[in-house]
Amino acid sequence: MPHKDPEARLKYARDRYMKLHPWHERTVEDRFWPNVAKTNACWLWTGAVSKQGYGQFTFRGKKTSAHRVSFWLATGVYHEGRGFHIHHVCHNPSCVNPNHLQEVSAKEHAIETHSGTATCKYGHPLEMGRVGYRVCPVCQKGYAATYRAKHPNPHAGQLGWRNKEKAQCNHGHPFDEGNTIWENGKRACRICKRRRSLEWYYRHKQLLLVEV
Repeated sequence: MPHKDPEARLKYARDRYMKLHPWHERTVEDRFWPNVAKTNACWLWTGAVSKQGYGQFTFRGKKTSAHRVSFWLATGVYHEGRGFHIHHVCHNPSCVNPNHLQEVSAKEHAIETHSGTATCKYGHPLEMGRVGYRVCPVCQKGYAATYRAKHPNPHAGQLGWRNKEKAQCNHGHPFDEGNTIWENGKRACRICKRRRSLEWYYRHKQLLLVEV
């Protein structure tokens, strides 16, 4: 290895790196299409896949979905951030056929994903939810029951338990026998009510005198 000439050292290092990592000299198309098995309908990805069945491909130094790269090769559009999803019209996650890919919003993607199915992954029937797309009420109730079991509420079913435990009002006056009054089944502070009555009187005193 030459040690004196900086340009020669740089060229030597680059040549050796390219020799050890030849895939860096290949274009995206050269690395992408050999992993695609084209059929009459879907173009199946034969490379690495995720747990959900989506193809995985290294693009711009990051691991991304293969169908996103296929959409970029066909249209030149690639969204690195969130907000836009690439929907499979064929509902085949391993398909990278650009004709089966459609750019939609997150909400539209959720609607289109479940449009071809009548049940959730556990076989329960789907129903239209308040958020605009179908949900599984059985699974939602199960998730809620699991959460309540892990995070029990000791005051469940006790209405107004916070106020019942209070020994004084918000201004520090005690709820004793002489200072407590009941209005519509609720406790109230006698001192605070007297103060509010006086404040209202002095605010409207001039108006009351004019009316008299």
